[in-house]
Amino acid sequence: MGIDPANLSLHPEVFDHFNLLHGNWEKIEAELERRVDAAITASIEAREVDVVVGKLEHRAAIQSQIPEAFSTAERRARMTALFKRRDREALEAGYICVRKEKQLQRLSELLASGKFTRELYGTANLKALRKELSIPRFHQDALELIASFEKEKITRLKADPLCAEIEGRYFSFGAMCDLGYPESYVMSMATCFRKSYSELKGPEAGRYHLALMKLFIWLKHQDRVVAAVANNIHIKGAVKDVDWLYVLMRYKDSVDERSQPRLIAVVNNLSRNLAVAGLVPWLACGIPNGRRKAPTGTIKSFAEVAPTPVDGHESRVDGFMEFIENFTNSDNFSLFAEADRVDSKNFYAALKQDFLINGTEGPLEVVAATRFIIERRQELFNERFKTLIAEGVQTLEEGDRLASLGQDPDLYWHRLCDGELSQGEKSRLTREFFPNPDTEDRTALKNSLRLIRDKFKRKAPLEGEEGYWFFKRRYQEIAPSSEMQAYLLPTNALMLACASIYFQGSGVNLPVGRGLLEKCYQPSNDKNYRRVVGFKAKAKGKPIIYYFEVRSDECLALEVALKWGKYLRDVAPPEHEGLMFLQKVGPRIQPINQYGLRKFFEQQRSTIDGIEQVALTPQMWRPTLLLLAAIDNGGKLGVALALAQHTEGVSGHYYDRMPLRLMHEVRLRYFKELLEAAVIHAVPGSPAYIGLDPKTIHRRLADAIDVGIGIACADPYEHSAGQSVCDKLDCFRCKQMMISIDAESLSWLIIWRSSLEQAEGDWVRDHPDRWQEEFLPFLSLVEVVEELMQEAMYLPIWLEAEEIAGQR
Repeated sequence: MGIDPANLSLHPEVFDHFNLLHGNWEKIEAELERRVDAAITASIEAREVDVVVGKLEHRAAIQSQIPEAFSTAERRARMTALFKRRDREALEAGYICVRKEKQLQRLSELLASGKFTRELYGTANLKALRKELSIPRFHQDALELIASFEKEKITRLKADPLCAEIEGRYFSFGAMCDLGYPESYVMSMATCFRKSYSELKGPEAGRYHLALMKLFIWLKHQDRVVAAVANNIHIKGAVKDVDWLYVLMRYKDSVDERSQPRLIAVVNNLSRNLAVAGLVPWLACGIPNGRRKAPTGTIKSFAEVAPTPVDGHESRVDGFMEFIENFTNSDNFSLFAEADRVDSKNFYAALKQDFLINGTEGPLEVVAATRFIIERRQELFNERFKTLIAEGVQTLEEGDRLASLGQDPDLYWHRLCDGELSQGEKSRLTREFFPNPDTEDRTALKNSLRLIRDKFKRKAPLEGEEGYWFFKRRYQEIAPSSEMQAYLLPTNALMLACASIYFQGSGVNLPVGRGLLEKCYQPSNDKNYRRVVGFKAKAKGKPIIYYFEVRSDECLALEVALKWGKYLRDVAPPEHEGLMFLQKVGPRIQPINQYGLRKFFEQQRSTIDGIEQVALTPQMWRPTLLLLAAIDNGGKLGVALALAQHTEGVSGHYYDRMPLRLMHEVRLRYFKELLEAAVIHAVPGSPAYIGLDPKTIHRRLADAIDVGIGIACADPYEHSAGQSVCDKLDCFRCKQMMISIDAESLSWLIIWRSSLEQAEGDWVRDHPDRWQEEFLPFLSLVEVVEELMQEAMYLPIWLEAEEIAGQR
């Protein structure tokens, strides 16, 4: 009719009158209600709209389609009631829009996949789910679905015998079943874990669970001994405590060294609790922790450890402390201060009880005593180690001799292993070659050694190994397994003695030394020397090369380890077969370790006369060698730093030692005295004015003549008939001139020549006469010296002098 819908309610009586006179009102209303109902039905069947606050969101759309059905208040009231009724019916029938249904179905699939659940807590990862579904938040139906899933998950985890619940966290052990561990064993482990760590906080218990899983996963990925332990660990009593300890030690060695202390504490705790439940063997002490408390000072050298006082020892060295006290005057105040340091006191105590210094030459005498003590103690150790090596080699040679006299095992061994022989026949055959008791010429021992050498690669069978069934009785009748083994394979004492001599002579770290390969022992360009090439992990692949004289103790030890250690390498696991220093521990062949070396060293030291009361350790080998290298180079650290592959920033604790501090003290005091003498001498009459003896000043200046340009003066008072020190620079004309043939002195002569050559142009231009008279002869002198030093016996000294001069 052209009337605005907004005006339809202004005069309702007019429209009602119009409808009454001109239309079928009931029929029209019924038709409108039918159309709206049909639209609602279509919307419900299409399921395209959401439900908000108990209502389907289709009212606005239907109203826009059929506006006349909402044209009056009466119609709107009827339509509202219709919508409420149909919405209620749809919701009661389980209405859900297609989009939400698909979303819930996708959510259900994601939850079922397990990728979006936090197994530790039995809950869903809401953040990951929202990201995967690309939605900002979950609607109520989704939250209800997730809650239902989490409730079901937690119920299942609580009932799972392979899970341990601790403080709302569920630690699963199911992965162990996948690795091959029996389910009953894993169930017992889960129960044990829950009982042992139920009082811990969740994160702390999680740390132990992670460590436990890593350990048992690592077991299943190893081979040989470790694999055998992993396959039998579930059988109570099948794994011995020593084998379990070996496995844990291997596991400790498989991680980074810095992580080992924490790992040891965790693994020992786990092993102890599992052992209480009978799941692993009991270890009284667990894995030994090789990391000790950091020392209060530096690692001592051999010269800084004092012996324990014994009766009557002090009387032999009474003069030493008097010698030290002579230094503690006003002129040596800095030395007196040094003596208050703990390490200095130990150093002095060591000197006092081991070496008496005679003379009054000052701190350099103390340095000489230091070298004496170090060399004396090293020699005592080397003598003992060489004795052990000689005894071990003698036993091996005797074993080879006896084995060569034995009968060929092919005559009897295959028949003994043949199951067709009766027990009586086996006994007669055994007694034919292995009589009991043994004969005077030790026939049984010879045949046993020959059998072990030819059939078992010199490795005497032990329990659990092939052939032990036969040798078990032989060990009882003929000789223990250890005695037989010593005839054919190097003993641990022999190999540790060889390694100790090498470590002491090279100062190499144990991790570097124990990993030394046999091929690293090589000939050098000089036939009188051998070289050893080692590698240090922190040196980034750079080799550490040591040279030893062929006749040295180090070469003797390495030759023995190379020759006789070959038989250990023949039976070693593939990962160890190329190593120089191996040892036999039970049935295993493995590299020497710091625990065995420390125990061996302590046993030998306690039985060596003269150092049995001195608490020396293998840790001191390296600082001792570096201290000697610094002493031999006048207190300079260059050689020691190069030898150790150190930088100055990380190696101070190796070199901050009393002997070196004394050497530097002497050098500083010497410079101070020379500077004082030069200043006083420049002012006539000043010595007497300040109360100093002029002879003291002259003596200091005379000493100064010996350094300078590499030329020494035999008598600096000759020119003045003993009245004053020579102050002329015409040494090339003087018969008192002396040139020492050593690299240190010659290096200064070379530097003097270089300085003259650089200044030659200016002198020739400005003072040609003086150049010709005073300095040109020096150049000629150095040329003559260089020519004389070209002979074969002197050339190395000259080349060394040039190198020193270049460094300066």
